[in-house]
Formats: sequence, structure tokens, C-alpha cells
Amino acid sequence: MTIEAYVPMSPAFERLVPLEPADAGVPNRGYGTTLREVGWLERVAGGFGFTEGPVWLGDSLIFSDIVRSRIVRFRPLDVGPEITTFRQRSNRTNGMTLDREGRLLACEGGTRRVTRTEADGTLVTLVDSFEGRPLNAPNDVAVSASGAVYFTDHPWAHLFRDPDGPEYRPDENPQGTGGVYRVDPDGRTSRVVDRLRLPNGVAFSPSGDILYVTDSGSDELWAFGVRGDGSLDEGRCMATLRAGASCCSVDGLKIDVDGNIFTTGNGGIWVLTPAGEVLGRVVCPEPAINLAWGDADYRTLYVTAFTSVYRFRTARPGIRTW
Repeated sequence: MTIEAYVPMSPAFERLVPLEPADAGVPNRGYGTTLREVGWLERVAGGFGFTEGPVWLGDSLIFSDIVRSRIVRFRPLDVGPEITTFRQRSNRTNGMTLDREGRLLACEGGTRRVTRTEADGTLVTLVDSFEGRPLNAPNDVAVSASGAVYFTDHPWAHLFRDPDGPEYRPDENPQGTGGVYRVDPDGRTSRVVDRLRLPNGVAFSPSGDILYVTDSGSDELWAFGVRGDGSLDEGRCMATLRAGASCCSVDGLKIDVDGNIFTTGNGGIWVLTPAGEVLGRVVCPEPAINLAWGDADYRTLYVTAFTSVYRFRTARPGIRTW
């Protein structure tokens, strides 16, 4: 299924999300057709409970299905897409990324922790508390060039029932605030942002000197300067992103190699310049939740959206995870 639902707000939008792809003759591996025949936005998988946390791992996209507490693998093959279970009982995993050694980091809402998967498959708890109190529910995660792990944390796990895990009340807030945290390579943890109501998506600029964070409590996109010691400045609100009535707020975000920002939220996938100018939106048939670049050239943007996964091509590649 393909959907032509683009809302340009600047001529620069088409240069980032080509409406007529220049490489339309390149085979779209796994579907036996070309990009021009496929169209702009393609649904590649469906039937899930609530999709989140996509990350490209090797030759596959992995993403979480929070409702079923499962991590799913989507792998394009010559004969068609292969969908398998990467991990069952994922403890309501939400956002995921890779560290500088290519190990999977996962935000587990059900266990209030961030985990790392070692090469042999062993799960290691990276962090599960701060100042003697449990975390609320880690939400999304990014890794700096130094190897420090930055993650967002706010109460959300009560929204999803897990038959294999504990149930949480809506009023449970062990940390007393939403926050952004940094875990240094030596294991020390510090809270680097506490001014946002519901900090959600998190991603670095190409140079690593800016950390972008979305606030689902206000539909705002924030930019924080990263100091030499890894701490952050006071930050600034770059944009408020709303497009009429919607059941979703700003959520996941990723950055391309030129620093352009792609973030999901109210109205679809928003595309902004590094200066915060809104260039346009890609409207998804289901509420867009999170996104990640993938495929060999890192120019296919995969979007998790409620029960499905979609994808579209971009003119420039995204920043690669390690």
C-alpha cells in the first residue's frame, strides 16, 4: 500500500524528501519493483499492537511492539520481507539504539531500566535508578561520540499492560520529575535536564554538539548545547509542532547527515532545518510514533506507527548508529 500524503511548507522540502525520486530506477530490494513504482510512503508490515523504537541492525530493522512486550525483526529478502521475533518478553521495551561497539541498548518501561545486549546475548543493566530511587520509565536513548549514553525518562509504562510484568499506576513517579540522564562510560549517572514535562525523543546533531529532545507534554522540540564535560546548557525551544486535532504529541526524532531534523508527532513526520525552520510534513495513515534510517545506503526512513511500519526514501542519508 502506498500513500501520497506530503505537505510541503518550503521549496526545500522536496530537496530532502523527493516527490519524484532521482534514483527511481534503483531496484527496491525485497519487493521486486522500483522506487518510482512503489511511490512515496509504503506500508511494509502490519498487525502489531503498538510499534516503537526502530533501529537498523545489520541487514534488518528491529522495532518493539510494546503491547505484546516483544521486539520484532523485519528483514527485506529477494523473495519478500521476513518478519521474526528478535526477543520475547521484552519488558515493554520502548526506544532502542546501538552503542559505539554495535551493542543494542533498550529502554525497558516494565523494569524501569536501560539494558545492553552483549555479543553473546546476555542482558546487562546499564542503569535502573538515580539517587537511590527507581527510574520512572526510560523512553528513548542516544549515544554520544564519547560513548556516553543519554536517555529520557518519564512515567508512561502504565499505558501498556504486560501479562508478564508488573502493573503501574498513573500517579507513580519515583523520580518526581521527567528527566534526561547521562550515563558516562565509567557508569556514573547524572540528570542533565529536568525542565521538560514529558521528555521523549532524543538525538544528536552530526557534530555532536547539540542534543535534541522532544517534549510530549508541550509538543515542543528543544535543542541543548553539549559542553565539553558532557553536561548540557539551558537549552532553547526550537519549535512547537501541532497540526490540528491528533491523538499524538511529538515523539521520536532522527537527524540526517546535514543536520536536518525528522521528528514524529501531531500531524505526521515533521521535517525541519538545523535552525528550526519547518519545511514540511509527511502525513502517515496511522499516528507516526518513531523512526530510523536503514537499508545499505541509509536513505530509507522507516516509521513505526501504531499497528504498522512504513517507509519512504530521503535525498540525504541519516546519521548512522554504530
